[in-house]
Amino acid sequence: METQKLSISVLFTSLLLSFSINLPLMHGLEVETHELINERIALGNFNNFSLNSYLIEQLGINGGVNELFNKKTVFRWLREGGRYEDNPPWTIPYVRSVNHYHDPTREQGFSGFFHGRLLSGYSSVEWAQMPIEAQSPGGHYSWNDTRDYFYRALTSVNNAYRERNFAETFRSLGQLMHLVHDASVPAHTRNDPHVLGCL
Repeated sequence: METQKLSISVLFTSLLLSFSINLPLMHGLEVETHELINERIALGNFNNFSLNSYLIEQLGINGGVNELFNKKTVFRWLREGGRYEDNPPWTIPYVRSVNHYHDPTREQGFSGFFHGRLLSGYSSVEWAQMPIEAQSPGGHYSWNDTRDYFYRALTSVNNAYRERNFAETFRSLGQLMHLVHDASVPAHTRNDPHVLGCL
């Protein structure tokens, strides 16, 4: 009997999600949009701030946003971080996205379906500030993880380890930028599911 109830619940949820992409008020940003926003920020100059100048002048990264870490430039890692927060290459796409909601009136994330029994998530504010290696699934890219990658990159004497940690720093920063983008989308503040389109 329980198996039958679960099957009906999964079927109902699948139907609900498949129709949600056609509802006019339930649109998030496409993955490609997140990539482009991150790239624009990385390569642009805003209010007299340039990431390129900051990396060169303040952090001593001579190539700035074009510096290579693990065979990709800083701006490319930031761009990929925008994609990977929704679509990590080693896990089911959008599984992290239930943690991209924040209702500021209730200080809560996505409440899920069936009274939180299916697809509920953390508030994006909480998700972004998880302790080191606490985010799951899809890797560890909270603010605390980002700081840890950066610390490891700065203190490592092993060049390969240093390169990998700088790459993770900028990728992780790109994933955090994705969460900031999502905070600007009404569907992410209203608890509106928009799975299958984008989250």
